Amino acid sequence: MPSGSARSVRPTASPALAWGAGTLATLLVLWIVATSVTGIVPARVLPSPVAVVQRAAVLVATPFSGATLEGHAVASLTRWAIGVVFAIVLGIPLGILLAWLPPVRVAVNPVFELLRFIPPGGPSGRRFVST
Repeated sequence: MPSGSARSVRPTASPALAWGAGTLATLLVLWIVATSVTGIVPARVLPSPVAVVQRAAVLVATPFSGATLEGHAVASLTRWAIGVVFAIVLGIPLGILLAWLPPVRVAVNPVFELLRFIPPGGPSGRRFVST
């Protein structure tokens, strides 16, 4: 490029970002058309985006089930944090024991092997993932 040229270089959005934004916009338009414009999908099955935003605003401001949305979020994050602390407090010492004491590994390994093939989550599944 010649030194006298005043060509500006502007950053461009990545194609993945453009495709993602386009997909979200398309889904939003389809949702609006299906619920608000044509009424193909009844509101009891899929409420319109406007109804969803209005309901979300109500949930933020009005308490439900004894707390506001913020209170429910704090309760959920507290339960999550307690679970992480228990996992750390139990998992690290158990991992050290398994690494340093082969008899402990031999005693505990069958339990881990039984739990390995149970899918995580779900009503009957375990709530943690072992490797």
